[in-house]
Amino acid sequence: MSVFGLLNLFVVYIVWSSTYLAIRIAVTGGFEPFTLGAVRLFCAALILLSIILVKKINLRLNFYEFKVIFSTSLLMWVFGNGLIMWAEQNAASGLTALILGVTPILASFLDSIFTKRMPSLISILSLLLGFVGVFCLFIPKISNFSFIGIFSYFLVFISALCWACGAIIQRNYSLNMSVLTISFYQNIFASLGFFLLSQFFHESYTLPGLNAILACAYLVLFGSVLAFTAYINAVKLLPINISMTYAYVNPVLALFLGHVILNEEINSYTIIGAILIILGILGVFKDQISNKK
Repeated sequence: MSVFGLLNLFVVYIVWSSTYLAIRIAVTGGFEPFTLGAVRLFCAALILLSIILVKKINLRLNFYEFKVIFSTSLLMWVFGNGLIMWAEQNAASGLTALILGVTPILASFLDSIFTKRMPSLISILSLLLGFVGVFCLFIPKISNFSFIGIFSYFLVFISALCWACGAIIQRNYSLNMSVLTISFYQNIFASLGFFLLSQFFHESYTLPGLNAILACAYLVLFGSVLAFTAYINAVKLLPINISMTYAYVNPVLALFLGHVILNEEINSYTIIGAILIILGILGVFKDQISNKK
């Protein structure tokens, strides 16, 4: 097994787990959520563009490619990531990551509908486990009712659904383009979408605190550029069942980081919910691997 591939996977484990914490710090430290999205993705797009120009990669885009990239950038970044940033003004970063852990389960189930094939029993059971796990996370919030809290976590679940839809489109409508080019266009389209949303909601442009600025810089350099490249390398160099283990690791690490750094609560419902969600993800991946054999 490739040592370089494992090192890249380790980067994905750490960085993607910490992005939820960075978002929470940024949006509670002075950044308006959609302004954060616009700044983060525009800066990432500039970095990707500089790499593309140095490598002399083709930037041409036909109408079919535009439709696929534009739709996935809206679903995965503007709606998916945008809802997360708005929700994390009130939602804990660890619970957000756990709820987003159902994304592979939703993607597998939606893909069955997209391809018009009956979901397997394992896929259905995995979906149910994931839903029960998410419900467990909500139990303490229901007993101590807060509308804005419940609504924020509901938006996180909707963001998982949007990201799953975008991932299905991206997988089923293949593009004969460089990964860097696709990522650049997704970032630039999404940054424009976030800018328009920030204007629509009349977000303020006051200077955020130092911690928020550092968190934004971390999201740009590590979350959007380094970890994405590391993930592509991990997928290329490692067996799929190894490279996809980030889906089990990230929610747990994010929960731990939120507890240690921001003192976010971990209770018995959190642990039970985490176990059920991870079992659901495991069921989906086992089912996918079995179908490929």
